[in-house]
Amino acid sequence: MKSQVALLTLAVCADFYVPHSAWSSVKPEQVQNNSLQHHLDRLTSVNKSSGGYEVDSHESTLKSNSISSPSLGEVGPSVDNETEAKDDIRNAIGVDYGVFGSGFWAPIQPKDGFEDWSYDDCNAFFFCSPDGLFGGLVNIAYTRRLLASNRNSLDLDVAAGVGWQSPVINSNSQGVEYVESYRGGENQFFGLFTVMPTYRLKVFEWLSVGAGGGVSYAVDGVPADMGGSLNFASKVEIGLRPFENKTIETTFSFNHRCAVFGLLNESGRLTGSQWYSLGFRKWF
Repeated sequence: MKSQVALLTLAVCADFYVPHSAWSSVKPEQVQNNSLQHHLDRLTSVNKSSGGYEVDSHESTLKSNSISSPSLGEVGPSVDNETEAKDDIRNAIGVDYGVFGSGFWAPIQPKDGFEDWSYDDCNAFFFCSPDGLFGGLVNIAYTRRLLASNRNSLDLDVAAGVGWQSPVINSNSQGVEYVESYRGGENQFFGLFTVMPTYRLKVFEWLSVGAGGGVSYAVDGVPADMGGSLNFASKVEIGLRPFENKTIETTFSFNHRCAVFGLLNESGRLTGSQWYSLGFRKWF
Protein backbone atom coordinates (compact mmCIF):
# COMPACT_ATOMS: atom_id res chain seq x y z
CA MET A 1 0.00 0.00 0.00
CA LYS A 2 2.76 2.38 0.89
CA SER A 3 4.51 1.70 -2.40
CA GLN A 4 1.34 2.50 -4.31
CA VAL A 5 0.93 5.86 -2.49
CA ALA A 6 4.53 6.75 -3.34
CA LEU A 7 3.99 5.94 -6.98
CA LEU A 8 0.80 8.04 -7.09
CA THR A 9 2.59 11.02 -5.51
CA LEU A 10 5.41 10.77 -8.03
CA ALA A 11 2.90 10.61 -10.86
CA VAL A 12 1.12 13.76 -9.70
CA CYS A 13 4.38 15.71 -9.34
CA ALA A 14 5.53 14.62 -12.79
CA ASP A 15 2.12 15.35 -14.30
CA PHE A 16 1.60 11.97 -15.90
CA TYR A 17 -0.97 10.28 -13.62
CA VAL A 18 -2.41 7.02 -15.00
CA PRO A 19 -4.99 4.77 -13.26
CA HIS A 20 -3.44 1.93 -11.33
CA SER A 21 -5.15 -0.63 -13.49
CA ALA A 22 -3.40 0.71 -16.53
CA TRP A 23 0.19 0.56 -15.15
CA SER A 24 0.71 -2.80 -16.62
CA SER A 25 -0.45 -1.64 -20.05
CA VAL A 26 1.46 1.65 -20.45
CA LYS A 27 2.56 2.01 -24.02
CA PRO A 28 6.00 3.23 -25.04
CA GLU A 29 4.44 6.28 -26.73
CA GLN A 30 2.91 7.37 -23.41
CA VAL A 31 6.23 7.08 -21.66
CA GLN A 32 7.83 9.09 -24.41
CA ASN A 33 5.18 11.81 -24.05
CA ASN A 34 5.86 11.96 -20.35
CA SER A 35 9.57 12.67 -20.96
CA LEU A 36 11.40 15.82 -19.78
CA GLN A 37 11.13 17.37 -23.25
CA HIS A 38 7.34 16.89 -23.12
CA HIS A 39 7.09 18.87 -19.86
CA LEU A 40 9.33 21.62 -21.15
CA ASP A 41 7.05 21.95 -24.18
CA ARG A 42 4.02 22.17 -21.91
CA LEU A 43 5.65 24.90 -19.81
CA THR A 44 6.42 26.85 -22.97
CA SER A 45 2.83 26.60 -24.19
CA VAL A 46 1.58 27.81 -20.78
CA ASN A 47 3.92 30.77 -20.92
CA LYS A 48 2.67 31.70 -24.39
CA SER A 49 -0.97 31.37 -23.44
CA SER A 50 -0.46 33.77 -20.51
CA GLY A 51 0.80 36.52 -22.81
CA GLY A 52 4.50 35.88 -22.27
CA TYR A 53 7.22 35.39 -24.86
CA GLU A 54 9.56 32.55 -25.33
CA VAL A 55 13.11 33.95 -25.25
CA ASP A 56 16.28 32.11 -25.87
CA SER A 57 18.50 33.44 -23.08
CA HIS A 58 21.68 32.54 -24.92
CA GLU A 59 20.54 34.32 -28.08
CA SER A 60 19.46 37.35 -26.02
CA THR A 61 22.87 37.55 -24.37
CA LEU A 62 24.63 37.42 -27.72
CA LYS A 63 22.42 40.18 -29.13
CA SER A 64 23.01 42.34 -26.06
CA ASN A 65 26.76 41.91 -26.29
CA SER A 66 26.78 42.70 -29.99
CA ILE A 67 24.98 45.98 -29.34
CA SER A 68 26.86 47.14 -26.24
CA SER A 69 30.38 46.29 -27.37
CA PRO A 70 32.07 46.77 -30.76
CA SER A 71 33.26 43.94 -32.90
CA LEU A 72 36.95 43.15 -33.17
CA GLY A 73 38.70 45.82 -35.22
CA GLU A 74 35.88 48.35 -34.84
CA VAL A 75 35.89 51.57 -32.85
CA GLY A 76 33.04 52.09 -30.43
CA PRO A 77 30.62 54.90 -31.22
CA SER A 78 31.66 57.02 -28.24
CA VAL A 79 35.37 56.79 -29.04
CA ASP A 80 34.75 57.41 -32.72
CA ASN A 81 32.62 60.46 -32.01
CA GLU A 82 35.20 61.84 -29.60
CA THR A 83 38.02 61.37 -32.11
CA GLU A 84 35.97 62.97 -34.87
CA ALA A 85 35.13 65.91 -32.60
CA LYS A 86 38.82 66.46 -31.80
CA ASP A 87 39.72 66.35 -35.48
CA ASP A 88 37.05 68.95 -36.25
CA ILE A 89 38.39 71.44 -33.67
CA ARG A 90 40.90 73.26 -35.86
CA ASN A 91 39.75 76.89 -35.66
CA ALA A 92 39.63 79.49 -32.93
CA ILE A 93 38.47 83.06 -32.48
CA GLY A 94 39.93 85.16 -29.69
CA VAL A 95 40.13 88.66 -28.30
CA ASP A 96 42.77 90.16 -26.04
CA TYR A 97 43.72 93.41 -24.37
CA GLY A 98 47.32 94.50 -23.93
CA VAL A 99 49.46 97.28 -22.44
CA PHE A 100 52.89 98.40 -23.65
CA GLY A 101 56.09 98.28 -21.65
CA SER A 102 59.09 100.61 -21.90
CA GLY A 103 62.74 99.67 -22.13
CA PHE A 104 64.50 96.87 -23.97
CA TRP A 105 62.69 93.59 -24.43
CA ALA A 106 65.42 90.98 -23.74
CA PRO A 107 68.06 90.46 -20.98
CA ILE A 108 70.93 90.60 -23.51
CA GLN A 109 71.18 93.98 -25.21
CA PRO A 110 73.50 95.16 -28.01
CA LYS A 111 75.50 98.28 -27.20
CA ASP A 112 77.49 98.74 -30.38
CA GLY A 113 76.02 96.87 -33.32
CA PHE A 114 76.68 93.14 -33.12
CA GLU A 115 80.11 93.46 -31.51
CA ASP A 116 79.36 94.46 -27.93
CA TRP A 117 76.56 93.02 -25.78
CA SER A 118 75.52 93.68 -22.20
CA TYR A 119 73.22 92.06 -19.65
CA ASP A 120 70.41 94.04 -18.02
CA ASP A 121 68.05 92.36 -15.56
CA CYS A 122 65.48 95.15 -16.00
CA ASN A 123 63.80 94.25 -19.28
CA ALA A 124 60.31 93.56 -20.62
CA PHE A 125 60.87 89.80 -20.69
CA PHE A 126 61.43 89.86 -16.93
CA PHE A 127 58.35 92.12 -16.46
CA CYS A 128 60.51 95.13 -15.67
CA SER A 129 59.58 98.42 -17.32
CA PRO A 130 61.86 101.37 -16.39
CA ASP A 131 59.23 103.98 -17.23
CA GLY A 132 56.18 101.87 -16.36
CA LEU A 133 53.35 100.61 -18.55
CA PHE A 134 51.57 102.84 -21.04
CA GLY A 135 49.08 102.91 -23.90
CA GLY A 136 46.89 100.00 -24.88
CA LEU A 137 45.96 97.57 -27.64
CA VAL A 138 42.81 95.56 -28.43
CA ASN A 139 43.23 92.61 -30.78
CA ILE A 140 40.85 90.22 -32.51
CA ALA A 141 42.64 87.04 -33.58
CA TYR A 142 41.86 84.02 -35.71
CA THR A 143 43.81 80.77 -35.28
CA ARG A 144 43.92 77.95 -37.81
CA ARG A 145 45.44 74.62 -36.77
CA LEU A 146 47.63 73.46 -39.64
CA LEU A 147 49.28 70.36 -38.16
CA ALA A 148 48.68 68.33 -35.02
CA SER A 149 50.47 65.29 -33.62
CA ASN A 150 49.85 64.05 -30.08
CA ARG A 151 50.58 67.07 -27.87
CA ASN A 152 52.26 69.16 -30.56
CA SER A 153 50.60 71.50 -33.01
CA LEU A 154 51.51 74.12 -35.60
CA ASP A 155 49.01 76.96 -35.93
CA LEU A 156 48.68 80.08 -38.03
CA ASP A 157 47.66 83.13 -35.98
CA VAL A 158 46.22 86.14 -37.78
CA ALA A 159 45.43 89.23 -35.69
CA ALA A 160 44.07 92.71 -36.32
CA GLY A 161 43.90 95.37 -33.64
CA VAL A 162 43.71 99.02 -32.69
CA GLY A 163 46.29 100.57 -30.38
CA TRP A 164 46.85 103.93 -28.75
CA GLN A 165 49.85 105.72 -27.23
CA SER A 166 50.62 109.26 -26.10
CA PRO A 167 54.42 109.66 -26.05
CA VAL A 168 56.33 112.93 -25.88
CA ILE A 169 58.84 112.98 -28.78
CA ASN A 170 61.83 115.36 -28.89
CA SER A 171 64.96 115.59 -31.02
CA ASN A 172 68.58 116.28 -30.16
CA SER A 173 70.99 118.71 -31.82
CA GLN A 174 71.68 116.24 -34.64
CA GLY A 175 67.97 116.04 -35.40
CA VAL A 176 67.64 112.48 -34.08
CA GLU A 177 64.30 111.91 -32.42
CA TYR A 178 63.93 110.20 -29.07
CA VAL A 179 61.17 109.49 -26.58
CA GLU A 180 61.30 111.97 -23.74
CA SER A 181 58.28 110.44 -22.00
CA TYR A 182 55.93 107.60 -22.81
CA ARG A 183 52.97 109.49 -21.37
CA GLY A 184 51.71 113.03 -21.41
CA GLY A 185 51.69 113.68 -25.16
CA GLU A 186 48.87 113.78 -27.65
CA ASN A 187 46.92 110.53 -27.83
CA GLN A 188 47.53 108.77 -31.14
CA PHE A 189 45.72 105.73 -32.58
CA PHE A 190 47.16 103.20 -34.99
CA GLY A 191 46.19 99.90 -36.61
CA LEU A 192 48.23 96.75 -36.16
CA PHE A 193 48.08 93.59 -38.30
CA THR A 194 50.05 90.43 -37.55
CA VAL A 195 50.52 87.08 -39.31
CA MET A 196 52.44 84.54 -37.28
CA PRO A 197 53.01 80.76 -37.43
CA THR A 198 52.94 79.51 -33.83
CA TYR A 199 54.08 76.25 -32.27
CA ARG A 200 52.02 75.06 -29.28
CA LEU A 201 52.69 72.26 -26.84
CA LYS A 202 49.92 70.79 -24.67
CA VAL A 203 51.65 70.20 -21.33
CA PHE A 204 48.48 69.07 -19.58
CA GLU A 205 44.82 68.97 -20.59
CA TRP A 206 44.42 72.39 -18.95
CA LEU A 207 47.80 73.97 -19.83
CA SER A 208 49.60 74.75 -23.09
CA VAL A 209 52.63 76.88 -24.00
CA GLY A 210 53.44 78.40 -27.35
CA ALA A 211 55.96 80.50 -29.24
CA GLY A 212 55.86 82.03 -32.69
CA GLY A 213 57.41 84.47 -35.11
CA GLY A 214 56.08 86.33 -38.13
CA VAL A 215 55.49 89.77 -39.58
CA SER A 216 53.67 92.79 -38.18
CA TYR A 217 52.42 95.83 -40.03
CA ALA A 218 51.50 99.04 -38.22
CA VAL A 219 49.51 101.67 -40.11
CA ASP A 220 51.62 104.88 -39.88
CA GLY A 221 53.94 103.10 -37.44
CA VAL A 222 53.81 102.72 -33.67
CA PRO A 223 54.29 106.22 -32.16
CA ALA A 224 56.60 105.29 -29.28
CA ASP A 225 59.08 103.14 -31.22
CA MET A 226 59.60 105.62 -34.10
CA GLY A 227 60.30 102.72 -36.45
CA GLY A 228 58.91 101.65 -39.79
CA SER A 229 55.52 100.14 -40.46
CA LEU A 230 56.74 96.64 -41.40
CA ASN A 231 58.46 94.81 -38.54
CA PHE A 232 59.33 91.35 -37.38
CA ALA A 233 56.92 90.03 -34.70
CA SER A 234 57.25 87.32 -32.04
CA LYS A 235 55.43 86.15 -28.96
CA VAL A 236 55.50 83.71 -26.07
CA GLU A 237 52.12 82.47 -24.85
CA ILE A 238 50.58 80.52 -21.99
CA GLY A 239 47.10 79.03 -22.46
CA LEU A 240 44.88 77.83 -19.62
CA ARG A 241 41.66 75.80 -19.85
CA PRO A 242 40.28 75.87 -16.29
CA PHE A 243 36.66 75.35 -17.32
CA GLU A 244 34.80 72.09 -17.86
CA ASN A 245 34.29 73.15 -21.46
CA LYS A 246 37.83 72.63 -22.81
CA THR A 247 37.13 74.56 -26.01
CA ILE A 248 37.33 77.83 -24.03
CA GLU A 249 40.88 78.97 -23.33
CA THR A 250 42.29 81.95 -21.45
CA THR A 251 45.61 83.30 -22.70
CA PHE A 252 48.51 85.39 -21.44
CA SER A 253 51.18 86.42 -23.92
CA PHE A 254 54.32 88.50 -24.16
CA ASN A 255 54.51 90.16 -27.58
CA HIS A 256 57.39 91.88 -29.36
CA ARG A 257 57.91 93.64 -32.68
CA CYS A 258 61.13 95.16 -33.93
CA ALA A 259 63.18 96.17 -36.97
CA VAL A 260 65.59 93.21 -36.54
CA PHE A 261 68.60 95.24 -35.32
CA GLY A 262 67.71 98.05 -37.70
CA LEU A 263 67.54 95.92 -40.86
CA LEU A 264 63.88 96.84 -41.43
CA ASN A 265 64.37 100.47 -40.43
CA GLU A 266 65.46 103.09 -42.97
CA SER A 267 67.58 104.85 -40.34
CA GLY A 268 69.17 101.61 -39.16
CA ARG A 269 68.22 102.36 -35.56
CA LEU A 270 67.31 99.71 -33.00
CA THR A 271 63.58 100.29 -32.63
CA GLY A 272 60.75 98.13 -31.37
CA SER A 273 57.79 97.67 -29.05
CA GLN A 274 56.63 95.07 -26.57
CA TRP A 275 53.37 94.51 -24.77
CA TYR A 276 51.61 92.09 -22.43
CA SER A 277 48.20 90.72 -23.40
CA LEU A 278 45.43 88.95 -21.52
CA GLY A 279 42.53 87.39 -23.41
CA PHE A 280 40.42 84.37 -24.21
CA ARG A 281 40.01 82.03 -27.18
CA LYS A 282 37.13 79.83 -28.33
CA TRP A 283 37.96 76.68 -30.33
CA PHE A 284 35.49 75.19 -32.80
